[in-house]
Amino acid sequence: MTCWEVSNFSAISAWLHPNARNLSNQLRAKSFSSDVETFSYGGVEQFRVLVGNFVTRSEATKFATQLSENEKLPVYVRLAVNR
Repeated sequence: MTCWEVSNFSAISAWLHPNARNLSNQLRAKSFSSDVETFSYGGVEQFRVLVGNFVTRSEATKFATQLSENEKLPVYVRLAVNR
């Protein structure tokens, strides 16, 4: 089955691990499924906060719009990988 997820990442100010973990914990406290993904960009370790698993891109996009508006976060939708 294909799953979609909502991801939070700011290219302007990369999330530091404590910030990413804090955001993930705040979202979990609001009953969202959330995790932190580590990746390297330009040789620098960076972090994405992943939220939810959705069956359709449409569901993920609707949720992403609400999350962005309610939490004032930059978000995007992508295919779920290894979740």
